[in-house]
Amino acid sequence: MKRWTPSVDIAAYVRGSTAEDKDVARDIRRNVILPTMAGSQRIRLDFTGIKRATQSFVDACISEAIRKYGRDAVKRIELHGCAASVRSVIETVVSYSLDFSREKAAPALMTCDVPQADDLSTIRTVVEAAAAGASNAQTIERRTKFSARHVAYRVNAARVLGLLSPAPVLTPTDNGLKLLEIPAGCSEEALHFRRCIEQSAAFSSAVPDLFEEPPPSRAVIADRLRKVSGLTRATASRRAQTLVSWRRQVLQEHGQ
Repeated sequence: MKRWTPSVDIAAYVRGSTAEDKDVARDIRRNVILPTMAGSQRIRLDFTGIKRATQSFVDACISEAIRKYGRDAVKRIELHGCAASVRSVIETVVSYSLDFSREKAAPALMTCDVPQADDLSTIRTVVEAAAAGASNAQTIERRTKFSARHVAYRVNAARVLGLLSPAPVLTPTDNGLKLLEIPAGCSEEALHFRRCIEQSAAFSSAVPDLFEEPPPSRAVIADRLRKVSGLTRATASRRAQTLVSWRRQVLQEHGQ
C-alpha cells in the first residue's frame, strides 16, 4: 500500500502570493516539517500561487530539517508548483544548509558508547555504589547484588551519561555526585538525567530529536544507530529500546 504523503499548501498559510512571514514559516517547520522528518516520512511543499518567497521565509521553513537530517531530508521534501524565482531561493537555502550539515556531521560512534541499560534507577544504584567505595565492577556486583552482566551494562551506561569515570577505578563524576544529591524519583532527578542524556555521544550522533514530539520510533533509532556505529540490526534494535525507555522515564518523572 502506498504511504500517504502530507502536503503543505504554502499559499493557504501565508494567505497571499508572497511568502515572507518568518513566524508562519516557523509554524510550518515546527508543526509539520520536523514531525514528519522525525517519522521518516516524505512531505510535499506546494508553492502553487506563490510569486515571491524571501530567503528568510524559506530558511525558517526548511533549513533546520536539512541541518538536522542532511541529504535525507532533501530527498524526502517534494517541491510542487514552484515559480523559477522561488525555486532559486529554495536551492540557495538547501545548498548552505547542506554545507552546515556536512560540517556538523555525526562522528563515527563507538559501539561501547551506545548504552544497554533500560532502567535509570539501576544506573543510579551503581553510581551510589561507586560513591560508597565500590571502585570496580566486582565490588559493585557484591554491593548491589546485580549479576556481572548487568553490572557491566549499567556501569557502561553511567559512563556514557557522564556519571562515572571510566575503568579501571570507577568514581562518580561531578555530574554523578550531583545526581546523588537529588532525591530519587523526583522531577529534578528526571531533569538531571535528561541533561546527561542530551550531552551523551549516542544522543548527539543518532537521536538529537529523542525528546521532541513526536519522537523517532524505535525502528528509526535503530536504523540511525546502525549507520553511525556499525551495530548489527538486532543489537541496534535492543539498544534503541534503551533510549526509548530513557525518554519515557524522564518524561514520566518530569510530569510530561
